Amino acid sequence: MNVCKWDLKSLYISVDDPQIKNDKEIYINKLKSFSGKYTGLIKELDAEGVFNVIKELEDIQQIYHKFFSYAYLLIVIDNQNNRNIEFWNEVNLLKQYLGETNFFYTEWSNLSDNHVQKLLSSHILCFCKDFLSILRNKKTLSDETLYILNSKKITCKQAWKDLYGKIINDEQLNCSREMTEQAFKKTNIFLKDKIHIISHIYNSLILDKYSTDKLYEYNEWISKRNSKNKMNNQVLQSMINILFDSKNLLRKYYSIKKKYLGVNKFNDFNMYEALHSIKEDRFEIKNIRTNILKIFPHQTSDIINSFFKENRINLDLSMKRNKGAFCHRIIGGDSYIFLNYANDLSSFIRLAHELGHGVHFYCLKDQFSLNNISLLIGEIPSFVFELIGFWTLIEKSSSKKRFNYLCSMIESIFYNIYCQLIIHSFEEKIHLIVREQNNISYQEISQIWISLHKNFYADAIEFTDYYKLRWALCSHIFYAPGYVYSYAFACLISLSFFDDYIHNKEKFENNFFKWMKLSSSDIKKSLSIHANHEFDIIFKKGLVVLENFIKELENGRFE
Repeated sequence: MNVCKWDLKSLYISVDDPQIKNDKEIYINKLKSFSGKYTGLIKELDAEGVFNVIKELEDIQQIYHKFFSYAYLLIVIDNQNNRNIEFWNEVNLLKQYLGETNFFYTEWSNLSDNHVQKLLSSHILCFCKDFLSILRNKKTLSDETLYILNSKKITCKQAWKDLYGKIINDEQLNCSREMTEQAFKKTNIFLKDKIHIISHIYNSLILDKYSTDKLYEYNEWISKRNSKNKMNNQVLQSMINILFDSKNLLRKYYSIKKKYLGVNKFNDFNMYEALHSIKEDRFEIKNIRTNILKIFPHQTSDIINSFFKENRINLDLSMKRNKGAFCHRIIGGDSYIFLNYANDLSSFIRLAHELGHGVHFYCLKDQFSLNNISLLIGEIPSFVFELIGFWTLIEKSSSKKRFNYLCSMIESIFYNIYCQLIIHSFEEKIHLIVREQNNISYQEISQIWISLHKNFYADAIEFTDYYKLRWALCSHIFYAPGYVYSYAFACLISLSFFDDYIHNKEKFENNFFKWMKLSSSDIKKSLSIHANHEFDIIFKKGLVVLENFIKELENGRFE
């Protein structure tokens, strides 16, 4: 069997590569030079001086991110290797040296608005204008406070996250949304045994976030995430309301599926289970390169092929690997895709999703590398590629299989909008309780989790006691609080884009490729939106596309 594995030699030969030691020295020397050269002088710099600062800062960040990426990718593919773990810890310690650059962020924020506007009006700073503008919107802390915060991350927040990861990854659990009843019960037995520890970790991470939020004067639990995403809270609440009002689509779909299968109910463990005629479909890894290149637009095929050609895609199944899937972007470098590929439909679609990220990251190569693309924008290409993957299978399938692939696509959309909406509501409730009471028991957490699901799905799905502890497997709530609403947002936007794909593929391909190259951290600019209410129009357009998919099922032309 052909197995896709990473070749990381373009980064370093091994953890003992002498170049690592050389790069560490360069990294530390550059930081000392940066601090010595510019501390206390930012207010005196003209546009050319700021340009030099930014270029040096970018260079430093790229060196560190090369260390970080190599250590991270190594530990992902073998999290039981002691040398990999040691190197990972060494790299985390190296991050503390970045504290030498804190003065810049403080001094830049303390400049007058007029002075900053004058600097940013210079053409020489156009490339990093967004980056510098965003820095002005964030409250700055003293260098001493920042140093303490960065130092305690390793022994506090990062330590809790690492412990959670070790608990979940060391036990080879099935964390997918598709599993048998037996696997569901087996996972529940494991969680029951570990839930006291996991709930303690969750409480500790929430309190750690709360203490940091107060320092930065983030008034709401979601404020930091909204700030990173450049998301207006009014827009977020509007999206949440629109989705809650549309939950009848979900109930209607499951009613159609019950009728089609001749069953009376669906349980929590089989709500996303693939229908029989496609459950056995094989998407063999040995053919994956050829098959995936047939699906996607001509403009992107060379980019996708480069992941395979340059061994920047890892699809191998191993007991020593982390779970999940991702596309990791190295600042100033290439991207690497990771996936536990199981030769099934779910793996195939997940690969399409990650390739969407990879193509997008490639399109952003010409942009300033320290620009952080909002998660809301970053998830759009991945969902569009996912939908294209599904639609290709749907279009070339016979009527019965078309029905089944369409069901799988609809359920994937449900998972990304409705399931993530519930998780967001769950996170909000838990954070508010812990902020007020300093602690919440796992029994209370589990009750909130199951109640939200039962209320939302009503009689569409029957939730059992086995589902109560499933919150403990939602890694995002531990690693990235408030992240999940980005999935719902991006999926709705992707559906509105995808409507154009259905009606004119060639035109869509040209326009979307251009869009990926020009997309920025500014959501409104990227989506050509001028007022908040225009988001509602796009959200509702996305739901109309989803509703049309369900209507196609309802018409029943699949015998």
